[in-house]
Amino acid sequence: MAYKVIYHTDIFKENLAGIPQNMKEVIKGAIETRLIPDPFVAGEPFTP
Repeated sequence: MAYKVIYHTDIFKENLAGIPQNMKEVIKGAIETRLIPDPFVAGEPFTP
């Protein structure tokens, strides 16, 4: 089963605003390689 990540619109303004660009890429990479393939193995599913 393929999973899709939908980022909340405020994530960029509020959560990532003070993080250096290189660390943003590390976070994005972790999401893409660990969470998207199988979120149930990576951790608890996110709830709205």
